[in-house]
Amino acid sequence: MKKLVLILLTALMLLGISSVASAETTTTVMVYMCGTDLQEDCLNDIYEMLAVQVPDSINIVVEAGGASQWSDGNLEAQAINRFIVRDGEMQDLEVINQYNMGDYATLQEFIEYSAANYPADRYGLILWNHGGGSTGGICYDETADDDFLSLMDINYALYCVTEETMKGFHFDFIGCDACLMGTFEMASLSRFYADYYIASEELEPGWGWYYTYWLEALASNPDMPTEELLRNIADGFYDYCISQNPQEYLTISVLDLKRFELVWQRAEEYASYLSAAIADGRMTDISRARSKMYAFGSYYEHSSDMVDMEQFARLTKSFAPNAADKLLAAIDRAVIYNRYNEDMFDYACGISILLPKDTRGEFSNYIEDYEGNEYTPNYTDFVKGYMATVSGGSYQFTSATPSRVEYSQVIGSALSGSGVQTAFIPGASYEPEDEESGEEYEETDEQEPAEEEETTESEPEQTGDGETEGGDAQGEISAYDENNMYAYSMTLSDEDIANLSYVEGMLLLSIDDNENEPYYVDLGYLQNAWIDWESNTVYSTFDGTWPYLAGQPIVMYDQVKTEKARRSIIPVTVNDNECYLLVIFSGDSKTGKIMGMSEGYTQNGLPVRGSTPLKNGDVIVPRYALYYDDENGETQEAAFTGDEIVYDESLQVTYESITDDGDSETTFLYSFCLNDVFGGWQLSDHISFE
Repeated sequence: MKKLVLILLTALMLLGISSVASAETTTTVMVYMCGTDLQEDCLNDIYEMLAVQVPDSINIVVEAGGASQWSDGNLEAQAINRFIVRDGEMQDLEVINQYNMGDYATLQEFIEYSAANYPADRYGLILWNHGGGSTGGICYDETADDDFLSLMDINYALYCVTEETMKGFHFDFIGCDACLMGTFEMASLSRFYADYYIASEELEPGWGWYYTYWLEALASNPDMPTEELLRNIADGFYDYCISQNPQEYLTISVLDLKRFELVWQRAEEYASYLSAAIADGRMTDISRARSKMYAFGSYYEHSSDMVDMEQFARLTKSFAPNAADKLLAAIDRAVIYNRYNEDMFDYACGISILLPKDTRGEFSNYIEDYEGNEYTPNYTDFVKGYMATVSGGSYQFTSATPSRVEYSQVIGSALSGSGVQTAFIPGASYEPEDEESGEEYEETDEQEPAEEEETTESEPEQTGDGETEGGDAQGEISAYDENNMYAYSMTLSDEDIANLSYVEGMLLLSIDDNENEPYYVDLGYLQNAWIDWESNTVYSTFDGTWPYLAGQPIVMYDQVKTEKARRSIIPVTVNDNECYLLVIFSGDSKTGKIMGMSEGYTQNGLPVRGSTPLKNGDVIVPRYALYYDDENGETQEAAFTGDEIVYDESLQVTYESITDDGDSETTFLYSFCLNDVFGGWQLSDHISFE
């Protein structure tokens, strides 16, 4: 009898142990999907969710709205559709009218609803839509005049949930399936509300995250640790996008927000040194460093001004080397998983940070929201001080001494490092004018910025209110022809070089109207210039060739160059729609592959997700800017278009000689575009080729 009881007790104990062991981790993922003009991409991601048979322990709660129309009849336009993903269906919960997804209260209410109705052991929040970085925010509702969630809105919504209505509530992870949201500022606020953060530094392709991949992984192992789940999200996104386009510009990273606390501390300490440098008149060095930083999501007329945080620290570390190294070490620990296309980027640490340059004209529009978050006070003060100095000055280049150099000397200078390539080159080294500047800000254990020792360096004269566009610098350019290879140099005065930030090469096509009045067609800017700071000399590696498309010289702007590739854009119309061709040059190749087309930024200023492949038969027309003087001698600009080009897969961009086009009446003008440290620019005198 005792033996039987013992057997029964043992069986019950085993059953109890089995019951405990089989209890799955419950997970509720809240997906806040603002459709806007991305309805098809939004629906594709919903369908990817529906493709997975998720167990009852996993709740995928979706709020889809912000769209004026849907192509799926299950979703109501001009409203918010709230449903869960279950058994391959959108199981409706409710439809809510007159809600603005760009309002913090809408996000707050969705979180509260999801947590109250679907309690779980683990919670995740995904924000889905256009993303605009730390100044642009996310979730633009086209039914509410494109109102959006600023970082301040997100912070307030999360604060209200975790500190007021549901005090103590905490997310296991927060993620953004959107462009440009892998930022220091977004991670800084997220650290109060979550354990992990996942997002992309760069623009995301239209495919976005691959929901089927990571939901299948979670469904097969509901007890999967959160870090492993986020690695699956990153891998699914990266691998799928690369399978569609191996040359896609991709980044995605996972941050451990407990470790990120040290990143925040180090960045705030480092910012105090940079503010001290600004106060001591060292804005010039920071401006020159900024010119070498690629801004994620940039197009010719638009930019996020979000730069890679690691590159930012490396290119400015001369002000406080020890503090910069501590910041870099903290970044390395906090970014626990990072994937980026190494063929397209030399670096992408996983975190971007705001450093204004291209958006300086809109700074007053976004600084209020930016500083309103109050979670990065020292860094915000640095940004404000830097922009106040930049916008408060201007410079007019005055003179240059002609010089004539051998083409081999230009290349030799570049290879030796005495010449520094001047812009948008990831990984480029940067040395300030004063080699002792790294010692001027003494670092202490308390990380208090020390005062700079007095120097004899002359201060740049600051006058006017900013840009000095147009006008010609009064120097001459020398040209040297060696085996049909052209090289230019221009020597600047000490004052000019002290106010120079970077240089680009510009080509104009000169044409005449019936009255022989000169007209000039802008063919764009290329990053083919070098500066020798020791000799005050600007060099160009322009070799007499320029990009052509189907026999037409075209406008082309370099975006980013790495050791393996260069990405450039060409303004065109495709089937009468204004857009850009995206072109990839592998290595030093003179032949570029057309990867697709993109609108760049929408008419509402939103960065477009990804690019669209071209189809055989698409009609391409190159776009140009035409300059001429009116009867009053005022320079005017007009649109100008080239000849139609019918696309087929063999179409490529090729560099061709501008001196061998067979038209003796064709005149090209090449010049340096001198960009000053305040953000203005001027053109030098031209060299003409007939």
